[in-house]
Amino acid sequence: MRIHLYLLTGPHAGDEFALDREAVLGRQEGNQVRLDDRKASRKHARVYREGDAVFLQDLGSSNGTYVGEDRISRVRLRDGDVFRIGETKIRVRLEASAARRTESPKPRNPEPSVEVEALSGGSGRLLQFHKIEDKGGLFTEDLSQRGALFKLFLFLALLVLGAILFYFAFQMGSGEG
Repeated sequence: MRIHLYLLTGPHAGDEFALDREAVLGRQEGNQVRLDDRKASRKHARVYREGDAVFLQDLGSSNGTYVGEDRISRVRLRDGDVFRIGETKIRVRLEASAARRTESPKPRNPEPSVEVEALSGGSGRLLQFHKIEDKGGLFTEDLSQRGALFKLFLFLALLVLGAILFYFAFQMGSGEG
């Protein structure tokens, strides 16, 4: 049984991944399904087979993995299920059902700012995605993807800045009287 993942929303809406056995989904280069979604963790979740069943497992992500409105840690997927990682919704199709379908769930207007490069090799197809524009900078990623030490440093820096502003405001107010 092959697993087909169709990206319904997000930067790569309209793309399809065909999996033989297992795939890790997330932002990190080298994942079988690389998501260019800033709310996705580097290794966010995995889809895998156990016998004839297909499962979705969250890999300890910061923002969670959702099936419907439910945040999951591990769930059995059925043909047609839709799950969400960050802002990306993904439909699961199992090969037995996918062969009977006549249309793919691709949107009418995929985003033009994404280049797709198909690579072949191994047991299946691997797709890699590259954003055309990269703005860079300190706060381009979601803060939930940053480590605890970075968040602590940012909090302390803002606290010190606030104290300095308060001090100068107090000095200017008391100097006039």
